[in-house]
Amino acid sequence: MNVYLPANMATQHGAGTQTKNKVSGLANASSTFSFIITLLTAMKCLSVLKPLSVKLQKRDLDFYEAYTNSNNVADDL
Repeated sequence: MNVYLPANMATQHGAGTQTKNKVSGLANASSTFSFIITLLTAMKCLSVLKPLSVKLQKRDLDFYEAYTNSNNVADDL
């Protein structure tokens, strides 16, 4: 994966120096270990929450089922 691709694209499209610096800084920040770990953790949590979100948006869901599903997801987290 080429993390410098956005900076290269900004250069090719005639972006200003400030934009190039922002793009380069963002590319560097998004490749740090802490950013990657935070992103993976957030993705894991959201993958657990997505099925609950889909269930809670159904029109035919009763209150007890919603409560039970919410508690099950909370236990998983």
